[in-house]
Amino acid sequence: MRRRLPVEIDIAAAARLVLDSYVDFLGRPMPEAERGDSKAFAARHAAARSALAHLDHLEKLAEGDGDTAQQQALGSILAEARRQLATIPDEAMEEADGETGGDA
Repeated sequence: MRRRLPVEIDIAAAARLVLDSYVDFLGRPMPEAERGDSKAFAARHAAARSALAHLDHLEKLAEGDGDTAQQQALGSILAEARRQLATIPDEAMEEADGETGGDA
């Protein structure tokens, strides 16, 4: 049986740090030297997936603790992040992903 270590953590504060870093990361254009580099592309996407997995884990921790205040705070942070991401113009997201845009 796996025992859970009693660790006090402010889940909402941890989520805020992860989200702030994630949004900052998304807002940065890919350096010119990395454009077209498949390893750099894969690394950027792995970093983004890692941040999202971290948020998912924090959400599960909040649910597992049964702390409704933590759950509500985390829900508010995630809703805010969704609103922020929705305001980023498509062109900026394409540039951040290293895509040139346009139809294929």
